[in-house]
Amino acid sequence: MATRTELSAYLRALMPEIQWVQPYLDNEPLPPPNTNWATLNIMNISDRGWSQARQTEYDPETGLITKAYDVQRIYAVQFDFYGPDALNNATVFKQNLQVGLATQTGIADLKSMSEIRNLTFLMENKAYMHRYNFDTEMFVVDTITKTTPAIETAEITIVNRGNNI
Repeated sequence: MATRTELSAYLRALMPEIQWVQPYLDNEPLPPPNTNWATLNIMNISDRGWSQARQTEYDPETGLITKAYDVQRIYAVQFDFYGPDALNNATVFKQNLQVGLATQTGIADLKSMSEIRNLTFLMENKAYMHRYNFDTEMFVVDTITKTTPAIETAEITIVNRGNNI
């Protein structure tokens, strides 16, 4: 399974450096004013089909088969950029992310990207908080593994019911 930490680290590695803040955490203070920073949030995950089984390993000593079950999912991820360079960061990061997801081999492949939206707002202290964001949808294959005993031999007994010719 692609964990939030793995997916975040992979996506951040495809883009330039910036201070990333975990969204929706009350115990983490926001960066100081006039600082450029960003958030990455997984908005939803939808399955593209049922899990498909494939055998990955067989242990002849224990008679166990290990099977992997793969399912392709679409992860919708939202990127928000704050600070005085929020618009520029949103455009640069979006382009870098698009190129990285389309050309790199990794845990995610690009499906689509939204337009960049201006969500700048007036704060209580009558100063503007510059905020621009975009969404992206990515194909991710999540895998779980299970072990099952193998049937190695079977004894077949044919019972004659008197139909011999």
